[in-house]
Amino acid sequence: MRIESIQIRGFGCLVERRYEFPVGKAALVLEENERGKSTLAAAILAGLCDFPTRKAAGEIVKAKDIYQPWQADTYAIEMDIEAGGRRLRIQRDFARGSFVVRDRETNRDLAAEFESDLAACFLNLPRDDYLRVALVSGKEVHRFASSPRLQSRLTALAEGSEMDAGAEIAIAALENATYALDGKAIKPITAVTRISHDIEEKRHLMAALDARLDAAGKEAADLERLQDEEARLRERVAALDAEYQAARLQEERDQMKAAERTRAELAAARQAGPLLLGKLLAAAGGIAGVAAVMLAMLAKLSPAASAALAGLGILVAAGGLTLVARLRAGEPKAESRPETNGDVSAQRPAPEVEEELRSARMRLDDVIVRLRDDERSVGVLIQAYRQEYPRLQEDVARLTSELRRASRFDSALASAADVLRELASSSRRRWASALNERASAILAHLNPDYDTPLFDDSLDLTVRHVADNRIIEKPDIDARLSMGAKDQIYLAVRLACCRELSDAGEPIPIILDDPLIASDDERFASGLRYLAETFALQEQVIILSCHRARHESLAGQEWFKRQVEIIEL
Repeated sequence: MRIESIQIRGFGCLVERRYEFPVGKAALVLEENERGKSTLAAAILAGLCDFPTRKAAGEIVKAKDIYQPWQADTYAIEMDIEAGGRRLRIQRDFARGSFVVRDRETNRDLAAEFESDLAACFLNLPRDDYLRVALVSGKEVHRFASSPRLQSRLTALAEGSEMDAGAEIAIAALENATYALDGKAIKPITAVTRISHDIEEKRHLMAALDARLDAAGKEAADLERLQDEEARLRERVAALDAEYQAARLQEERDQMKAAERTRAELAAARQAGPLLLGKLLAAAGGIAGVAAVMLAMLAKLSPAASAALAGLGILVAAGGLTLVARLRAGEPKAESRPETNGDVSAQRPAPEVEEELRSARMRLDDVIVRLRDDERSVGVLIQAYRQEYPRLQEDVARLTSELRRASRFDSALASAADVLRELASSSRRRWASALNERASAILAHLNPDYDTPLFDDSLDLTVRHVADNRIIEKPDIDARLSMGAKDQIYLAVRLACCRELSDAGEPIPIILDDPLIASDDERFASGLRYLAETFALQEQVIILSCHRARHESLAGQEWFKRQVEIIEL
């Protein structure tokens, strides 16, 4: 890829500016501070990659808002590039959010063929990775950090595979694989953990049910005792109730007998007067008859008078006897009643039996209440056990089967990832070796006091200090070396990455904003000459600087005249 020109309609402090960049030379943009050099670099970056949609960590204002034009209504750029064998024109209106890519030969709109981030499309370097290796600010040149995608890109180059088919991508795909659990896609290890937790929870509930059932043994024994007591009390209440009914019946019979005696006595009292009269009349009649006979015998009465007196006596006696007979005939006859079995005198009084019956019933009611409470408690427990325990057993069996599947899936992913990591590690060693060679060649021109940069598979590195042969680890590079030495080492790292990536695809345009700001004059000159004479022949190099005097001091040298083109901002 090569950036031919950029037309800035409005971007930060730059309004209606056009810049054209040379071929095969280093483009050097010279201007004092606060005149728009960094703004130009940001405009080129926005033209290639657009703005990020979210604020970066630590940002207070979005980058898009930072470069809102100060004195213009238009917020847009137009950039001509060569990429993928085609000459394209990129038109971006940041205010409207429009993005157009035109084929400059046919003027056909090709925007539908590309993502907004053209660096990702043409260079396989998304905006963040392009910033890591190809857009270098002198203030941040020493803050180099790798990324998984950058490592994947280098690994794919070492493997000779496509970016989306290398071991790193496959490992990332395995690491991002998901397992479907309860309708949700989650990490396999998370699924294993969650299923294991659910199994333990179900088993804990089962153990709790077993413990509650064991603890219910005493309640069951109490329940059996209360059931026996209830049966005994019911028998006792039935017996007392029968005894009470018998006592009440006997009382009623005794009362009836007493009433009959009373009625007989009253009837006898009512009949005593007439019966006595009848008896007296009968006696009087008899006496009269006897008197008539005696008087006749004594000749005191005439025979006729004696006969009349005797007849009268007979009539009176007959009337008295008739009256007595009639009264006795009207007396009620004694009823015959069956005799009661058993010794009546041995029966207890009904009130005594009734009191004991009431007490027995109260005890029975209390036992029934306690029995029902215990039956309810034990019954609920048993019912819960019968309902919950089989369901929990089924859940544990189902979850155990699910756990085996998830564990096998996770293990298979881990095994595959291990194999691919071994392959990727081998590939990383190859690209690390290639980077070592490139960085060594570049560092010799930037700072010959250090050499032999050695990369590991995470793009961390060590360097050797030539004077004492001391190996310096990355933490010591960051903490102990001077700012100039750090900048030169990390610039060499970035340039080595760009060269390695460019060799396998599109050349990467490199934008350097005062990259040698901390270098002394000798290393400044050496570094600039290397960038212009060597690097700019293969990759496009755009350098922005405020150090006009330093560059003008080199302007008379042949290499500068031949390989550097100064662009006034």
